[in-house]
Amino acid sequence: MPTRSTNLSIQEVSRKLQLPKSTIRFWEQEFKGLIMPHRTSGGHRRYSDKDVVVLEFINSQKKKGMALPEIKEELAKNWELQSQLDGNAVDQLAERITRAVYREILQFLSDGHNPGQLTNNVNTSPEGSIL
Repeated sequence: MPTRSTNLSIQEVSRKLQLPKSTIRFWEQEFKGLIMPHRTSGGHRRYSDKDVVVLEFINSQKKKGMALPEIKEELAKNWELQSQLDGNAVDQLAERITRAVYREILQFLSDGHNPGQLTNNVNTSPEGSIL
């Protein structure tokens, strides 16, 4: 699992982006799946670099006069995040991962490897590689 390189509080994000905390919370709800702060054991939000980038993008587009639905479309086009915007992110991500694993297995077998080697390769693969 990737590590979160930034762990900013909502107050820090608010100051950094010069946005009210209420706006950040509202956008978090409007852009579910794109802005997903970690919650501490006390329930406080902690924002990652990715969360901040998305918030910065939304803010810049709002300043240009774009409405939230238009911003959602722009995010989908530019960052290929339609699945998150549609609310089907987990299902679509699982399907994409399944297809990627299937392709790698087929390639592994077509390269002449023994199917019995699959388990060993999965268990000893470098991070980021399935086989």
